[in-house]
Amino acid sequence: MKVASFNVQKFGRAKLSNTFVRETLIKIVSRYDIIVILEVVDSSGDSMCFSMKNNITKFYKTINYKMKISTRLGRGQQKEQFMFLYRDKVVDLVGSYQYEDNQPGDEDAFAREPYVLRFNCHNTVLKDLVMIPVHTKPDDAEREIDELYDVFKDVKKKWKTKVKHKARPDNTSSYIHDKCSLIDFIFGSKPSIYYV
Repeated sequence: MKVASFNVQKFGRAKLSNTFVRETLIKIVSRYDIIVILEVVDSSGDSMCFSMKNNITKFYKTINYKMKISTRLGRGQQKEQFMFLYRDKVVDLVGSYQYEDNQPGDEDAFAREPYVLRFNCHNTVLKDLVMIPVHTKPDDAEREIDELYDVFKDVKKKWKTKVKHKARPDNTSSYIHDKCSLIDFIFGSKPSIYYV
């Protein structure tokens, strides 16, 4: 099973209408069983996302993707969404929710709250997969990565999960990607947490 997260950077109608960009994205998406696309910025609603899914289906008639989209997130004018595309022959979506960023004393820690999805995986050793994507700005990376542990605990409490997988935060500073010391400090070397 192949899983990925991909920041298309301001993914909206203009990029989707560009034939070269659209076909390149379709080829990238088709490599994965589950992919979360970050920074979907279409303000007209979910129609652009459905158009992307339909284009994939039209391009690859033998591959069927389903889609799940978060609410529009963000503090400023530019609101973003997480768009999950997944192959229904490989996984079943068994749950999803928008994390509520309302910890007493630490409200609004995330610029874009994580959108949590849980999958039941067919034909793999891993049967239960939880994905917690985060799209952070480098300046906010330390705080938001620290807050991921609260999300982790919330998921564990809500779904009683034993195995968790979490996508590595995207757009974090190179220091955190290179050293990973902050992530290791926060989460320790717990064998139940994996980064993709």
